[in-house]
Amino acid sequence: MSELVSALENGLLGSLPLWIRELVVLAVFAALGFPLTRLLVRSVIPWLGNVLVEPLTWVAEMLGRAALFLDFAAARTLTRLERPLPAALYAYGDAVGATTRATREVLRKALRGLRVLRATPAIVIVLLMVAVFAQWNSSHCSATSRGKCVSPVSQWHKSLDAWRAKRHADSKRATSGSSAPSAAVVGRPVADLVVSLSPALLTGRLSWPPEPRR
Repeated sequence: MSELVSALENGLLGSLPLWIRELVVLAVFAALGFPLTRLLVRSVIPWLGNVLVEPLTWVAEMLGRAALFLDFAAARTLTRLERPLPAALYAYGDAVGATTRATREVLRKALRGLRVLRATPAIVIVLLMVAVFAQWNSSHCSATSRGKCVSPVSQWHKSLDAWRAKRHADSKRATSGSSAPSAAVVGRPVADLVVSLSPALLTGRLSWPPEPRR
């Protein structure tokens, strides 16, 4: 999974900022994960429950019979020795039989009861995906973290903050560069004005606007 995410981020989305790449990856997985999760919850799990009823109840029955084999072996041995069968042996057999029947009944009801998942609301599926994502985020270290473990969400926040700071710095630099003209640009009209007024100042004849130089 991590190799697939890395290939998607560094290949198709390599030119985008890190926070946008991770947001796109999350959106892709959400778009793919919702229908797959809905299929799993509404169709696959109820189907598996219906299919596994008979095999699992058969396993419970075989385990009960295996447990009763001890009771049978003990009773047979005591009978051959012409010893009376103790009450504990009868109690053991009754307990094993009751446990086996109860286990089979619970398995049958629980597995067949999974059919109710076919009507699972979409909001429940979304909450399930959010819970899985939260668990993954809390137990996973970001691929770009160094040293200590940084969760992917924390890494995403740091990437977004760094991108905002860079954009703000670039915007501030561009604004200051366009609003503060250079000294050469400001000084050129002043120099032209001084040169135009120089003959009039020297002769004592000052007229406005000054005559252009020839």
